[in-house]
Amino acid sequence: MIILGHLALALAFGVAIATALVGIAAGRSHVLRWASLSRYGVYLQCGLIALASAVLLHAFLDHDFSLRYVYNRADTRMPIGYLMASFWSGQEGSLLFWVGITSIFGALAAWFNRDRLPHLMPWFHAMLSLLLAGFLYILVFVTNPFDSWVVIDVPLEGTGLKAALRNPLMTIHPPMLLSGFATFAIPWAFGMAALLSGDTGSAWLRATRRWTLISWMLLGVGNILGGMWAYVELGWGGYWAWDPVENAGLLPWLTATAFLHSVIIQEQRGMLKKWNIVLVLLTFLLTLFGTFITRSGLIDSVHTFAESEIGDYFFMLLCAATALSVGVAAARWKLLETEHRIEHWASRESAFLANNWLFVGMTFVVLWGTMFPKMREMITGTAVAIGPPWFNRFMAPLGLVLLLLMAVGTLVPWRRTRLATVARHFTTPVVITLAVTPVLAVAWWFTRGQVYGIEPFTTPTALALLTVALIIFNVVTLGVEFHRGARARSRDRSWLAGILSLFRRHRRRYGGYVVHLGATMIFLAFVGNWVKLDRQLVLQVGESIELADYVITFERFDITEQRDHILFQAVMTLSRDGREIGTLLPSRADFNDYSMLGDGRPDPLQLRSNIFIRSNPLEDVYVALLNFEDGGNAGAFKFTILPFTWWFWFGGFILMLGTFICVWPERERWRASGAALRRAGQVLIALLATTWLLASPGTAMATEAPAPPGAASQVVDETEDVHAGDPASRDWMRSAGADAYRAFRLIMTTCEGCAGKTLAIASPSCALSNVDKERIVGMEAQGMSLDEILAVFVDERGEAALAIPPDRGINRLAWIMPLALMLLGGLLITVLSRRWSGGGTRDRDGAGHDEPDFAPGDEPMLARLREEVATGEGTA
Repeated sequence: MIILGHLALALAFGVAIATALVGIAAGRSHVLRWASLSRYGVYLQCGLIALASAVLLHAFLDHDFSLRYVYNRADTRMPIGYLMASFWSGQEGSLLFWVGITSIFGALAAWFNRDRLPHLMPWFHAMLSLLLAGFLYILVFVTNPFDSWVVIDVPLEGTGLKAALRNPLMTIHPPMLLSGFATFAIPWAFGMAALLSGDTGSAWLRATRRWTLISWMLLGVGNILGGMWAYVELGWGGYWAWDPVENAGLLPWLTATAFLHSVIIQEQRGMLKKWNIVLVLLTFLLTLFGTFITRSGLIDSVHTFAESEIGDYFFMLLCAATALSVGVAAARWKLLETEHRIEHWASRESAFLANNWLFVGMTFVVLWGTMFPKMREMITGTAVAIGPPWFNRFMAPLGLVLLLLMAVGTLVPWRRTRLATVARHFTTPVVITLAVTPVLAVAWWFTRGQVYGIEPFTTPTALALLTVALIIFNVVTLGVEFHRGARARSRDRSWLAGILSLFRRHRRRYGGYVVHLGATMIFLAFVGNWVKLDRQLVLQVGESIELADYVITFERFDITEQRDHILFQAVMTLSRDGREIGTLLPSRADFNDYSMLGDGRPDPLQLRSNIFIRSNPLEDVYVALLNFEDGGNAGAFKFTILPFTWWFWFGGFILMLGTFICVWPERERWRASGAALRRAGQVLIALLATTWLLASPGTAMATEAPAPPGAASQVVDETEDVHAGDPASRDWMRSAGADAYRAFRLIMTTCEGCAGKTLAIASPSCALSNVDKERIVGMEAQGMSLDEILAVFVDERGEAALAIPPDRGINRLAWIMPLALMLLGGLLITVLSRRWSGGGTRDRDGAGHDEPDFAPGDEPMLARLREEVATGEGTA
């Protein structure tokens, strides 16, 4: 089987090169036979890569520890779900998964467009195959997942997954994120094919629209699931820490979001052709760049998933892809002339331009903040850090502007309109927002804000209130749009039937509105980060803590032996107003196999905290067990109350639902493509069945392996972990004051396992971070101010000790560059809008792109809209 895996990868590499050459020849000569041959080459690559993937999956399920990759990622105690997740848990498997997803989506795109775009598709086959050849070269010659041990006796047991990865979310988060990265190769290949073939109209955009939406959704959901994993696994009470790996997933998502908005302008108005090509190419290059920086060792990250030794090869691949993209775009630049101009600054085109400026600006902020420390170190030789506070100072105000633009872009019409009409569209949403916001804010303050101890007249509270106002403004705006559309369609039927008709006939528009609704829910979760309540302290069995209007009592401590780990669980009761309302069960798990440990001392990477979360739409009660005393008489805990976090996950679901609405084919196209869809489904089922047959060993399920006698007491007595400590020594938690907590947010941890985090969001059980926290509390008790505390750490560790670089010398570039770029971009947008206003060509019929595409049966609504446009009463 191992030889079969080697052979499949080698053949896929050869076929990719051959397909690229044949595709280029077909694109240049327009010979249909060669074009068909290149398409079949794409199919063959998909089949060979699927075969290699099935062989590797078989090795995991069969516990074939003769493979180094399997030995380092699996053991016989792991459940089958985690065995399958081990496939993509490391460098080699994740690359094979990336290539597999790219080849599957590429084959599907080739299949669905086999009778369309005859001049463009051969170039698509060539570009996709050329990219796959680059990845396959790395897999075959550099980091082959089928490399085996050169030993006589094959290991009987593997080392297993690290404890932090043994979470159900790790079975879906990495594949979603990797799929988002991989599938952006499809829009990139279409964009390159459009340039090389000279077909730079809107045809390639229509061909790639759904693939782009799917890629965008996969990457977005992957990021949200990554936040969920951090929230339930790492124990610091949050879901986004601006870690470099998190940023690597955010960068292409931001530019892809910009593209999905600007492409509407090209389809409606024939504008922004050059900009759209730039965004498509940039988005995919950012996926390669993000992979490079997280796999090359260039930056530090808390994600063990990102460890790698292939940076040089990825850098060469990135350089080659960048050179090819820039070279082709430059050679074909003149083919991308704009057909129309912006006719008025108060138009949807202008709003979308501002939207793109904002998304690209946010991309640069994240990229600059991620790379500046390394760039400064390369220039000056001294280290500096940029932590979450720096990112929040830029991204928080940009997020508020984004919320405003979301509503404005929905309300303003296309092309030229009267300002009085625009003002009339804004009246209802603004009035409702101004009326509802104070009521909701006051109601929340009296019901929850007071018990949190939140000061009403502070900057965080003001930002939270402004965010809530903009959220309400967006929700009301979307409600008004749905009501107008439904009313226009419900003259002879119910209002609900009118709503359903909107989704049937205008799925992209109203599906996009659903996506916007999901985004506003996510912003509501961000509000909770400004008003959350956080405590960290030691409790003896029988002791209680009052948190807001809750009372939490530590009842007892249980130790149980599970299939593949030992569980140490605290049992706590949650009460409110003297009434018990629930049970909290935070715990720590030990996944060490003591039969494999020569000295009997546990591996700290096989220990983890299991967070217990009691969640509802109003707030989460979040409890982490940090450590416990021998015998279970005392434990150190982290308690957090986070308002509105539930909406982050629900908003992600709504965002995904809206994307599905957008990509779902129209009824006529579904019928026309029925035969092709059935055949594609048959091929997919056959491929999955073959993969399952190859991957199913005779003894797939891991055998039961109970913990050795005495292991439970052994881990309590012998754990000397960098993420552990004596809870009795943590009385400082009770005496931490305001300056101490501010210092926690501004000082970076020195723990390699918590790299890139401040003390406030480092693992609560990290001994190194807790030592620093205890020092800070002691300094505060001695009367030292916040500035004096920060100065002590800078003297000891240099400027890298601070999460925000001091505003002096070269550090000022960290602040100047993002601001300068944002101002320059805003100035450019303003100049272009004024320059283009009233210029360019107009449609001969005076309406043209002014109206969206209407389905048969929409004539009454269309006639009404034309009348409203003519009289200035409505939007186009």
